[in-house]
Amino acid sequence: MLARSRSLLDRLRELGCPEEKLRLNRTPIPLDNIEFHQRAAPAEGAWQLVQACRLIPKKGLYTTLQALPVVIERFPKVKFILCGTGPEEKRFAEKVRELGLQEHVIMTGWMNQPDLIRTCQQGHIFLHPSEMTVSGDQEGVPNSMLEAMASGLPVVATRHGGIPEAVTHGIDGLLVEEKDAAALAEALCTLMSEPDRFAAFSRAAAASVRATYGAESAVAALEECYAEAMALGEVAGAAPTAAGEVAAGPV
Repeated sequence: MLARSRSLLDRLRELGCPEEKLRLNRTPIPLDNIEFHQRAAPAEGAWQLVQACRLIPKKGLYTTLQALPVVIERFPKVKFILCGTGPEEKRFAEKVRELGLQEHVIMTGWMNQPDLIRTCQQGHIFLHPSEMTVSGDQEGVPNSMLEAMASGLPVVATRHGGIPEAVTHGIDGLLVEEKDAAALAEALCTLMSEPDRFAAFSRAAAASVRATYGAESAVAALEECYAEAMALGEVAGAAPTAAGEVAAGPV
């Protein structure tokens, strides 16, 4: 049984999957087209916060909206750029208008991969405040977050699902608890107030993704799983039959 994060492996254990059948299979990120750009604090506080996701409840969209006014008070020129579409799109847009945040929130809709990469390269911080839904829906390790980190975007996110497996708190990003808008705002303001730390996070984010989620290491791990399965098949194929003979092939 393959899962793309340790948190999802834990869920499989809870569902009763035998421990000996569980294997971690991280999804590789195509890094060849993602260039690292060292981030620096923007002139005159014109920060761009980027989130790229399907607009669904587990992405923490409304927690971001609750946190944003606090950030705007400290950094009046900040922009939140939300890339993606989904069932929550209309409701989210209405909430933006209700809160009077139209000047600070940009909803781009769906973006192709080259445009999304460019948007991340122009941004400063990647937001991903995911949260567990009532139905138990949770993240693995979000690809959009990994791609953003590879480009040099530090992350402010939640301790949710597989996110803490990719983001090391205090090294390449800051993590807060789920649905805690005050903590999210504080983390953003802290990172935006410390330019040296922000620049160090940028370098660390790109390095950590390339070390852990590059195609070479991920494919090698998957090949090990296949080799293990093939070896088990060979053992099963050599098992004695009811007549005491050795089976000729795999079963």
